[in-house]
Amino acid sequence: MKKSVIIAGAVAAVMAGTAVADTTVYGRARIGLVVASDNDNVGIVNDSSRFGFKGSEDLGNGMAAIYHFELGYTADEQGGGVGNRIGLVGLKGDFGTVALGTTWGPSYNLVEGNLDPFNHFGKIGGYVLGGRWSDVGAYINKFGDVSVQAAIVMDEADTDNLTDGYNIAVNFPAGPVSVGVGFLSITDGDSATALSVNYAGDGFTVGFGYADGEDMGKDKVTTLQATAKVGSAGKVLLHYGALDAADVNGTILGYHHNLSKRTQAYIETATEDADGGNASTIVGLKHNF
Repeated sequence: MKKSVIIAGAVAAVMAGTAVADTTVYGRARIGLVVASDNDNVGIVNDSSRFGFKGSEDLGNGMAAIYHFELGYTADEQGGGVGNRIGLVGLKGDFGTVALGTTWGPSYNLVEGNLDPFNHFGKIGGYVLGGRWSDVGAYINKFGDVSVQAAIVMDEADTDNLTDGYNIAVNFPAGPVSVGVGFLSITDGDSATALSVNYAGDGFTVGFGYADGEDMGKDKVTTLQATAKVGSAGKVLLHYGALDAADVNGTILGYHHNLSKRTQAYIETATEDADGGNASTIVGLKHNF
């Protein structure tokens, strides 16, 4: 704990030249061994390792300045690359949160991300409405139990249009069920929609999702997911995805076991019926810090 505080203070001092209150340093090291079904592709892989820091400053009158920076790093290679995942600054108050920069899109946060317990390993169809967005102006708020997020992409390189597109998403609960709806539109008029429905029971979850991106040259994707606790430390996870026009479907089955509050061992197998059937398995460790 003391070490984290010292690191947080040092990072804040470098970035701002002074100490910044409420700074959090965090990260994840996740590395696995991947084996393909034909045994021709075996190796150690980086599985979305990252580190970052985020914080806020009280401005008074119920308002705060916020910032969040996150970098992904190639943990399995010497001299591996580092890339920007999140980089934003904004204001937070009774009006909600307004932020500028690079961040996860509204539809990922409130719709499509709710149907991906594996964080994209082998996921069929990807995120139809997108994952992280750059050059974004974002708005986040909650009205009672209803979460609302909106993002406008404004790429300064495009001088013909004020905006390149926008994404709006809403998520609301109905007892043990949560429903998410997302809409994406880009400048040329193309659009995409997504829906998620999740049920949380006693020790298990099930979910259904549907996304239509045909207007944008993508596909219609149907998604099913389920998780179930096993004992006090384990969880079984299942994800199924199907592409309509491509007539492709795939399944991911996994087991996660918590070795502590921050360390987890996992095994996941992804199969896809394209090209006569493809499969790969990853066995790895994840540590959050």
